[in-house]
Amino acid sequence: MEKEEERKHAIAYYRVSTKGQSGEDKFGLDAQRAMVLEYCGKNNYILDKEYTDVISGAKEDRPELDKILYGDEVHGVTMIIAKTDRLSRKLQLYFYLKMLLGKKGITLISTQEDYGSMGEFAPMLESFVMFVAEQERNNITKRTRAGRLMKAKEGGYCGGKISLGYHYGNGGYEIDDTEKEIVIAIFRIYQKVQNYTEVARRINHYGYKTKDGNSFTKDSIRVIIKNRSLYEGRYSYGSVVEVKGRYEPILKEGEFTPSKKTLDWNVYYTESN
Repeated sequence: MEKEEERKHAIAYYRVSTKGQSGEDKFGLDAQRAMVLEYCGKNNYILDKEYTDVISGAKEDRPELDKILYGDEVHGVTMIIAKTDRLSRKLQLYFYLKMLLGKKGITLISTQEDYGSMGEFAPMLESFVMFVAEQERNNITKRTRAGRLMKAKEGGYCGGKISLGYHYGNGGYEIDDTEKEIVIAIFRIYQKVQNYTEVARRINHYGYKTKDGNSFTKDSIRVIIKNRSLYEGRYSYGSVVEVKGRYEPILKEGEFTPSKKTLDWNVYYTESN
């Protein structure tokens, strides 16, 4: 029977970009863990601890990896990852993190890339693999951006904070009946008083709250008033010019619009006092 002390000890590090990658997909958490456990079994390693970060491979701030790099509990061990790009998809960041691991005497092993068997060509291969991973990430970003712009041109929701009056559902904006009441009240009051501070005072008096549960301020009222086009059903995203949104508007075109003459006077009065 094999003696316990003859086996090698290691830790594992996993990284998934989103919480949705926890299933059995190509780079999901379950898939990565299966690769690492299989490698440990074949190469006589005991897995002492596992660390998991849910974060983009381009970002440096990773709580679990920081425990390994800067904490006191890990020194002089082998760290096993399922694939090189799980440490990072950015070339410079990968080698920087690998240098930090080396300073703590931590040896990095990838279950999918055996750089050690390449001898003097190992650094060259490692650099090439990281370059490919970085280019892949750049291409994914470009494809994602292009897809969002195409969707935006068709009036579809493409991400970002949901405005007051709506919530996310069925792939886009859906009216929130409770918040819709607040939005209509804000525009109705503003039509009469045309002063952001006074609107905030009255709305707070009625007990209404922002989407985050806070009291309204002059600035939060201004954002809502300036966002009239969205509430009238016109959607814009980034460089995309306003298009007809694929969602139900809260306001009718021009509803609760103050007169231009009175509005100009009140803006002057507010800014001057």
